[in-house]
Order: sequence, then C-alpha cells, then structure tokens
Amino acid sequence: MTQTTTTDSSRRDILFRFVLSVFVLAGAGFFFIGGVSLVPDSPAGAGLGYAFFLIAAVLAVIIFRRSFLFPRRATGWFTFWWVVSCLSWGVISQLVVVVQQPIQKLVDYVGWEDAQFAWGGAYPEEIFKAVGVVVVLFSFRTLTKPWHGLLTGLFIGFADGAFENTDYTYAGALADPNSDLHGAMELLTARLAHGTLFLHIATTALAGWGIGWAVFATTRPMWKRVGCALSCFMGAFLFHFGWNYRVDTPFVMAHDIIFTGGALVIVGYLIWRAHRIARKDRAERRATEHAERGSAEESSLRAIPERVAAP
Repeated sequence: MTQTTTTDSSRRDILFRFVLSVFVLAGAGFFFIGGVSLVPDSPAGAGLGYAFFLIAAVLAVIIFRRSFLFPRRATGWFTFWWVVSCLSWGVISQLVVVVQQPIQKLVDYVGWEDAQFAWGGAYPEEIFKAVGVVVVLFSFRTLTKPWHGLLTGLFIGFADGAFENTDYTYAGALADPNSDLHGAMELLTARLAHGTLFLHIATTALAGWGIGWAVFATTRPMWKRVGCALSCFMGAFLFHFGWNYRVDTPFVMAHDIIFTGGALVIVGYLIWRAHRIARKDRAERRATEHAERGSAEESSLRAIPERVAAP
C-alpha cells in the first residue's frame, strides 16, 4: 500500500513538473522575444518596462525572503527556480487573450456591453493564474504550508501585471511626439495610479491563499478545504470583474481605487495573519526539534555503561 502510494505520488510530481517546465520555457521565451521585438522601435519604452519588471521582482524576493512566509530551509537554487517558475507562468498568462474574444462577443450579443471587458479579463486570466498556483505548489516539495500558496499567487500575479505594463510603456513611448522616455513614464505612472499591477497581485494572492489551504491543510475536512479554495477564487474573480466593469468616465479613478484598494486590504490582512501563523508554526517546530534532540542525547548517554572502579 505504501509502495503504491509512493509510486502514485512520484508520477504526480513528474506530471506537474513536466507541465510546469513547458510553461516556464514558453514564458521565458515570450519574455525575451517580446523584449527583443520592442527594442528596435523604442529602446526607452521597452527598457523602462523590462527594468521595472526585473527590479520590482528582485525587491519582492528580498522583502519576503526575510519573512516567516518564505519556505523554511529554502536553498538558493530552490528560490531561483520557484520564483522563475512563478514569473514565467505570470508572463505567459498574457497569451490567454486569445480566448477573450468569444466571451466578449457573447456578452455583447446579449446586450451587456458594460460587462464586455469584465468578462474578457476576469474569465480567462484568473482561471489560468489559479491553475498556475496549483501546478507550482505540486511541483516543488519544499512548498508545504498554506501561506506558500499565498506567496506563489503573489509572484504569479505580479508577473502578469508587470509584464502587461511593458506593452503600455512601449505604447506610451511611441505616442509621445517629444520624448519616448517621458511618454513611457507617463503611461506607467498612470497604470500604477489606477492600481492595475496591484490588482493582479492581490487577486492571484487571494486565490493562492485558498488553494494553499485546500492543498496543505490535510487535517481539515475536505468540504472546508474545497470551500476555502472556491470562495477565495470567487473573491479574486469578482474583484477583477468589478475593476474591469465599464463605468462613466468621471468615476473611473474612484472606481478603480475602490476595487484595487478593497483587494489589497483583504490580501494585506491575509499576509498579516499568515505571518502570525507561520511564526507560531516555526516556533513550535523548533521547540519540537529541540525536545527530540534532547531526548536523543539523553538516550545515548544512558546507553554508555558506567565505569567500574578499579580494585
């Protein structure tokens, strides 16, 4: 029975790692090919978008590397491949636009024009990013805690939003008649002000939190685990749907801030809560390890025979 379970687990790991490898290679290729194709027309526009992506990614890893949320005993190679996998999956998420057209046409056909971009954005993107969280969690054995799903979703969502910004910085550079750099910075600032990047981060992190509890909280009843994953995913979906819902022009800024701010408040609370749980979990684990080490030392001392005094 144990051998069969181990075999099934190994096959599952191989399957998920294969799928992840395909998407990592596709995402990395898309990332570099996209950069090469944009540079000839506007080096400043492409350079700003890609520099922002890479610098922000490095800073995010540095910040969370020092927190209790980061996987315990994570090696440098694990950190590298885990983060690269998350970023690549987020980058390749931009290609799901190919399935936006049918749902947008259907919504337009039924006369719900205001929800056309809401369905076109939330429907394929949030599903694909959530699938990415599942694949990454099952591909790395070092990921074993519910909050690892939160961090995985955070990195995937960041890559999706940051890579999307590269197209906008490029477009802003070409649109400005005086300076490519000024046009790129202006549009990047506008995107950040409307909270697009933060929305992608928050929604995928929220979905990742639910997926993490569903995958790793094995002591909970199955219905609670599934319910947590579905409710968090639906929350992420609705935040993205609401943000993309068309509103009158004077209220666009307030509308975007409300939905992005609401998602960030929830994810901020989850990060705070996860940090407390992770800190407590690590303290308990260290106490258990210390007790086991002390018990082992005591047993070894008892095994040493006492010296007999010489006559």
